[in-house]
Amino acid sequence: MHLFEEAAPRAFEIRLLDGRRAALFSENANSPLFELDGGETLQVRRRGDELLVDGPDGRLFAQTLRLAPTGNDPASSAAAWRVAVTDGQRSPEARSYAGALTLASVEGGGAGLRLVNTVALEPYVASVVASEYGFDDLEGNKAQAVATRTYVLRTLRENGTDHVFADHVGAQVYRGAGRVTPPARRAAEATRGEVAVYEGAPIQAVYHSASGGHTARNNTVWDANEAHPYLRARPDPYTKNTSPHQDWRTTLDRSRLLDRLSERYGFRVRGFVIAERSEDGRAAQIELLRRNGPNQTISGNDFRLFANRQADGRGLRSTLFEAERSGDRYVFEGSGYGHGVGMSQYGARAMAQAGKSYREILSFYYPGVSLAHLDGDGARG
Repeated sequence: MHLFEEAAPRAFEIRLLDGRRAALFSENANSPLFELDGGETLQVRRRGDELLVDGPDGRLFAQTLRLAPTGNDPASSAAAWRVAVTDGQRSPEARSYAGALTLASVEGGGAGLRLVNTVALEPYVASVVASEYGFDDLEGNKAQAVATRTYVLRTLRENGTDHVFADHVGAQVYRGAGRVTPPARRAAEATRGEVAVYEGAPIQAVYHSASGGHTARNNTVWDANEAHPYLRARPDPYTKNTSPHQDWRTTLDRSRLLDRLSERYGFRVRGFVIAERSEDGRAAQIELLRRNGPNQTISGNDFRLFANRQADGRGLRSTLFEAERSGDRYVFEGSGYGHGVGMSQYGARAMAQAGKSYREILSFYYPGVSLAHLDGDGARG
């Protein structure tokens, strides 16, 4: 996993946790440069195209470095490292990670650093479940664990086993071993190796916070060539009126939004209209109105994500909205949170609280799928 990517880090402090041992290797080396004892700290920054590392044994320079736990159980799921960004565009909280760490400078120049965490699948699943789901019901956590694991398997099959996942919402939110909760750990253990499949292949196991009372088809939210049968639009009574995002209202500065849209698309945008709605009522297509020349149409989800970036993420919670102009403001009223495709996490919690099993939750949000177990060659029924 590519850690802290959104923070654009230029320096790290990496501390080996008490009671652990580790070794520091240069790129492709089998013999360590030196070993670390619990409590020891490395300060890492970039100098030119190299890493500059200050540690207990002095200073060293390298192109790439790998930090790996040693001792009786180097593959332990217990945290080994405490990592803090000490110089970046943002400074998120320090986090604890199991597994190995690889450090390199960001390709293409600049002053950035790239930190990758290599960890076993099930500890990763437990961390994502805690970071993405966050509720304490076991069956909902188990449904999230299966979706998380399935997402990993499908992505690796599509992109190759050397694919590096982001640690944010661009992939799945991963905050390391320190974030794991007891329900998330139990869910990962109880569903170990289970994935959701359709016609023998891992599904596109997408999920979101709250559907607003109706889920969406994948090809009406994203520009997908294929409408997956298990990602269909359907009423969702479990989410409706059970989430704090069922009804929301927000306003955006009209001039600021239109200026940013103009910069993004290269023409003067004078306004927008909802050009097309999906069968579940979402804004599927947004038409940008030009002062001169033909209008341009973009997807409703692209519009939502763009508007949110201009409002520091506090803008449009979903595309299930109505919009109107009020002076120099746009007023949006809507329902739900997220893209609306696949499993609603608030709905999963409501189903679990109603006594439904994780299998029933998955069957409702991904109709037609079955569960299989991973083996050495992938998934098997």
